[in-house]
Amino acid sequence: MFRRTTRLIARPRRSARLLLAAAALSLAACAQTTVIPEPLPPDGVNKVRDRISDQAIAADRAYIQSLRARLKKLNDAGRPLADYSLCKAGAWIDFAFSEYTDNDRGGIVEQALLQARSLIETMEAGGGGDYSETPVLADSLRLREDLWRFVAETKAANPIATDGKPGCAACALAKLEVQLIWIGNEYKDLGWRHADSAIRAAERYRNDVDAAAARCALPPTPPPAPPVEAAHDCPPLRCPTVTEPKAPLVPEPAVHNAVKVPILVHFAFGKTAIAPESMSILATIAQVLQAHPQTTLSLVGHADTRGNAKQNARLASGRAEAVRAHLIALGIAAARLSAHGAGALHVPTDAGLSQREAYARARRVDFVFDHLPDLETEQQLRDLQADR
Repeated sequence: MFRRTTRLIARPRRSARLLLAAAALSLAACAQTTVIPEPLPPDGVNKVRDRISDQAIAADRAYIQSLRARLKKLNDAGRPLADYSLCKAGAWIDFAFSEYTDNDRGGIVEQALLQARSLIETMEAGGGGDYSETPVLADSLRLREDLWRFVAETKAANPIATDGKPGCAACALAKLEVQLIWIGNEYKDLGWRHADSAIRAAERYRNDVDAAAARCALPPTPPPAPPVEAAHDCPPLRCPTVTEPKAPLVPEPAVHNAVKVPILVHFAFGKTAIAPESMSILATIAQVLQAHPQTTLSLVGHADTRGNAKQNARLASGRAEAVRAHLIALGIAAARLSAHGAGALHVPTDAGLSQREAYARARRVDFVFDHLPDLETEQQLRDLQADR
């Protein structure tokens, strides 16, 4: 009995052996015919639930950068930077990128990028812009009716474009329209206090529109009058020749048109997302770096002195990385940028400086340039974020 049992275990039945052989052949055939498809080109950002891996986030940023590259190509082909549609598409992308880096879990990122892509495709097809009222997106609200009315009245009174050239206030007007959607989104997410920075940016754009319209209304400068010859009291051809002594030539003072280079941007309390007010400042930094390709930039992030060391270190490094990512998205090579956090920064409360403002000045990223030519720098406060 023991031998029979052993023989049965050691030698399985013929049918069982045939089944095992068939399974092995099937697996071998599958191994030979399985093909891993190549990844498809991105056609938008990943869904919110999928934005959890470095690979997904990198793909999303690459897609946003591809939209910026298409805008650059349009500009290279001759479409002016001040063009209404070009400015509006860029504003939609800035809006989407800021909300993406702020980890907005609603649908506003996808909605804003869709608006940008639609404008880009229209321009690539040779068309102009849609000057009708900007639609309120699903994840936004319609607020500040005075600004909506201002946009409509400005469009009615001033042409957006004339003979293919952008109107005086076209770019600022386009940015204002997108900013109104941004206000509604911030308010819908966390209320009016959360939307105050977006509101300030919209009010600044309105002032830019007024200033541009005023410049257009100025009359052209008349040409200088021809010189009048001095009258003589003697008959013609009988005046003695008098040689007037020539005044010594005095060199005209050189005109100093150096751009003031900002050396920092500020952040809101507890935030690592770039504020709307800081977008134009970082655009200036990108222009300086593009004009001086030998220059590199170190980004040093800070937090205010509240909170524990771990929280402040996270905020400081997150702010520096956010600025670095934004400059890369603006076309600056990653190898030229370094970022690190320096933790909490103590700003002394000098005469006239409140503790709230001291905290606000501490929440920043400093720019440390290497090999920058002799340009004038400034510690700007235009994007100072009010303390909560």
